[in-house]
Amino acid sequence: MRRSDRLFDVVSAALLAALLGLMLATFLDYGMTVDEPVQNRYGNRLLRWYRTLGADRAAVEQNDTGYYGGLFELAAKGAERLSPLGLYETRHLVNALFGFTGVLAVFWMGRRLAGPAGGLLATVMIAATPSFYGQCFNNPKDLPFASLWTLAAAGLMSVGLDRPPGPGWRVQARLLGAGGLVGLAAAVRVAGLALLALAGLAWLVSLWPERRRAVHPGRPLWRDLGRVFLALAIVTSTAWLVMVLFWPYAQLDPLRNPFQAFRAFSHYWNPVPVQYEGVLITSDEVGRSYMPWLLAITLPETYLVAAAMGAWRVVTGLRHSPLPEETRRRLHHFGWLLTVTLSPLLWAVVADTPFYNGSRHLLFVVPGLAALAGVSAAWWLRSRLPVAVRAAGGLLLAAAFGLTVRDMVELHPYESVYFNRLLGGGLARAGRLYETDYWCQSYKDGIDWIVREYSRPGLVRVKVAGHSVLPQIAYYLEKDEALRRGFRAVTVNDQPHLILATTSMHDDQRTPGRVVHVVERQGLPLLKVFEVRPPEPAGAAEPAVGR
Repeated sequence: MRRSDRLFDVVSAALLAALLGLMLATFLDYGMTVDEPVQNRYGNRLLRWYRTLGADRAAVEQNDTGYYGGLFELAAKGAERLSPLGLYETRHLVNALFGFTGVLAVFWMGRRLAGPAGGLLATVMIAATPSFYGQCFNNPKDLPFASLWTLAAAGLMSVGLDRPPGPGWRVQARLLGAGGLVGLAAAVRVAGLALLALAGLAWLVSLWPERRRAVHPGRPLWRDLGRVFLALAIVTSTAWLVMVLFWPYAQLDPLRNPFQAFRAFSHYWNPVPVQYEGVLITSDEVGRSYMPWLLAITLPETYLVAAAMGAWRVVTGLRHSPLPEETRRRLHHFGWLLTVTLSPLLWAVVADTPFYNGSRHLLFVVPGLAALAGVSAAWWLRSRLPVAVRAAGGLLLAAAFGLTVRDMVELHPYESVYFNRLLGGGLARAGRLYETDYWCQSYKDGIDWIVREYSRPGLVRVKVAGHSVLPQIAYYLEKDEALRRGFRAVTVNDQPHLILATTSMHDDQRTPGRVVHVVERQGLPLLKVFEVRPPEPAGAAEPAVGR
């Protein structure tokens, strides 16, 4: 190994350690999201399903939640038994560890495709992706799936996709391992099974150049096809077994129910309000351009720079014929990862799948994009271009990276509301046109302020409401006896003194009272605290309901 490669590996290890340390040091900063109480309830029902051997069927009868696999919720419940932290703080820690697993998978893929420099740059790209990093802490569905999808893709790459897997116990062990990883991804969301089809396609495509070069003269085609189908059978059977193990709904009908869940998610039946281009519409009206455009304005400019570098490198690399074996293998894996990353987006456009809540439903394509971007940048910097040209590209990439990191620091802990400047115009502009804090995670900051300002002796219990689910407020106001004596979580119809309203979805525009506090980032208000009526002195009569 060259000295520079050893240096890249050392820097990568230091970066990964620093990133893990940062995540562990800050995961308590992130507020509960509106989905977390629902998912936690699903976790409790999952435990009852397994304890009663399926007699308690609540886990498969809870609206659409049962269409999700139970892997993350079971992991969170296991951690809850061991953790000294609160319920949702523990969940955020588990969420962060899943996120870091995705970072490790991105590092591995970058290193495999472009050596130690590729691993380092891929890690830099994913760590400085606000939409991914910000959701590492409190997204219990999309983030775990994104990390496990990436890990499973890395597992399939370790088997080798430039030729069908051959015989031998080592290869079979890799196939079993890759199948297990695919199963874990599908045990969060059934879409993970799509990796099986993509792996089979890669192996079938790899037969053509192998037979064209007559690597094994005279070997009949059926033997090559047999290798593909055997490998696919091993991976598929393992993945299916692991998926079903963690998913009660699939256990009811292992062959048909996974496909039923996939169909349900592809055509979500319940229209949801969406703030898009400054107006409120429903999720079935967003159109085919919604997801590509949201990704374009929420990914940092580093991706655009790296995409240009990668396009140049691929085009110039293909001019050399014949390609060296190692170059051919890496290009094959690069093309497969590009297919794995972009095909879900293409499917969403062609199928006109309804989406809402920004780009979170396709968060799982972002780690693949980060790996591809890191590889592209590494290829550029190690190309035979003039030093000045390579340096200019590197400086442009570094400048975009520095700008993104500055934004992430300013946005913390709301990195997920980031918009780039080049296409999105930055948060101050785009945040007024598109959804920002759609999960109401800023409620935590708002409640912290209320507790500081309204913890005064001589007042009645201060009633606090919000436009989100009640547990998002009650959890923070019921942590100890002093808070329970001073505050009470209520609905907006229960005569509250204070109401929390996010600016996303225009909640603040339908809230009465005067604004007494604003949570904002980069000049954009995310949450407003309204005082509907001042808290009365203790002993004063409560106003009659409906007065």
